[in-house]
Amino acid sequence: MLRHWQLFAAAVWAVLAAGILLRGSLFDDDAIAKLPVRNWTVATLICGFLAVWNVARWYHANATRRSVAVRAALQPKADAPRGYEYNPELDFQKMDREKADGG
Repeated sequence: MLRHWQLFAAAVWAVLAAGILLRGSLFDDDAIAKLPVRNWTVATLICGFLAVWNVARWYHANATRRSVAVRAALQPKADAPRGYEYNPELDFQKMDREKADGG
């Protein structure tokens, strides 16, 4: 649950935005008139923006978490066998080292 708190926050903001949009059918006019809101459109837009913002934050955190897990899997094995042989065709940083050495 702690990983997905942004989704919870987005759901809360979305419910609030939906409540503002449906305020005419959910509440009577006297109750709406007592609320200190001047511009319902701006309130709806702010709630909608915050809902979308939290979904984007959740998606970004989720993608980052996945990419870190993939990088950890690509690390060289510490328990490689003793007869491990270097394969220059699989050395993808060889050109970078040659440029740094001047050759």
